[in-house]
This record gives sequence, C-alpha cells and structure tokens, in this order.
Amino acid sequence: MNAIIEVTDIKKYFAKKSFFYGAEKMPVKAVDGVSFTIDKGKTFGLVGESGSGKSTIAKLVTGILVPDSGKMSIEGDIDIVFQDPFSSLNPRMTIRDIVGESLFVKGVNREEIEDKVVKILHRVKMKNMECLDKYPHQFSGGERQRIAIARALVTQPDIVVLDEPVSSLDVSIQAGILNLLKDLQEELALTYLFISHDLRVVEFMSDVVGVMKSGKIVEIASRQEIYSNPQNEYTRHLLSSIPKI
Repeated sequence: MNAIIEVTDIKKYFAKKSFFYGAEKMPVKAVDGVSFTIDKGKTFGLVGESGSGKSTIAKLVTGILVPDSGKMSIEGDIDIVFQDPFSSLNPRMTIRDIVGESLFVKGVNREEIEDKVVKILHRVKMKNMECLDKYPHQFSGGERQRIAIARALVTQPDIVVLDEPVSSLDVSIQAGILNLLKDLQEELALTYLFISHDLRVVEFMSDVVGVMKSGKIVEIASRQEIYSNPQNEYTRHLLSSIPKI
C-alpha cells in the first residue's frame, strides 16, 4: 500500500504557567516525538486516555497547529470532524450555509453549491430537504453530527480526521454514525485518522491502531495484533479496563 500520510518525529510543546514568581516554566509535552503512517483508503485508529495528546495530533495533521519540529507529508486534501457538533456548527447559520460555506469560499457558483450540498446531505442520510433552512439547534445530536460529516465531505477531501466523532452521542446513536462512516469510506475511497478514547469503537473502525500515552505513541500494530496480543504494558492496561458485556 502507498502511504497517504507520513508523520515523522513531530513535537508540540505548550508553555505551562508557574504560580511561583521566578520559578521555571516547564513545557507541557503534548506531542513528543510521534511517528506513524496511514495507507490510502485505510483507517488509522489513535487511542489513549484523556490528555494523552490525541486531539493535538488531529490539529497538527489538519494544520490548525504547527509542529515545533518533525516532518509531515500529506498527499491530498484533508478535512476534520470534531467531537461536539453543537459547538462546531455555527448556531446563526442555516444548514445550507454551514455545509456550503467552504465551497463559497472557494468561489463555486451558487447553483453548483446548492447541488453539491443536497447531494452530500443525501449521502449522510439527511434526505428531508426541509433541513436546508433550519438551524443546528433544531436537530438531534446524531443529526448534527451527520451535518458535520457532510460539511467535511462536501469539498471531496481524500483524508478525514475524525476527532472523537461519537463520544458526545448517546450509545444508541453511535452505531448508526459509525456504520455511516464505514459506508462513506468505501463509497468515496476515503482515508481516516480516527481518534477516540473508546477501545471498542477503535476496534470496530480501524485497520491499524496506535496507542498514545503522555504525548508518545507507545505501540502501533494491526487491529488484530493490538487486541489479541498487545506488547506494551499500557496497552494491556487499557484493554483490561474495557467493561465486560
């Protein structure tokens, strides 16, 4: 397979404020020498506890943040779906404008924008076109996340970063969103960087899994290897914490 994303030894540190006058400010090593690759059409799952650096990786890969050092090679266009669709969708904009905004910025004419917006909303199973003139607060959490996915896909990216895309949703809604993401990946030949703290969700979605702890990836292996024969003690600890059903 050909790697569409190559990340090599990237670092991102943040200054930490000191409460004591004259005390040295030690940096927070949010990402500390991380490397991984993602093959075209595959899903790389990044899992770890809160504060491990997963979301910082998402912001670095999408260009929201700039790494302090290291290299990134990304072939193709990239977009992102955030964790909470209620906060990531502008409450003052209609769904038509939210989904079509990036096309408008690119200079696409209004008729083509309308056509693309309708088509992508259909793809994410939002088929009632009365939704076009409604606002985010008029939809359920699952519907808002479908709209957020449509917004990310309307420009036809090659890569989508999914940063905890179902963690803010009810468990009963999560399966529908995850199955939608799988279907869209197959239909549109998408490559995913899938980020979550939920190991069961990562297992369902991923081809390869990276386990993060304190800004570092401590283990990378195929999904089958990670879940059947983890090599790192921290990975084994995470897996042992999965509730038994």
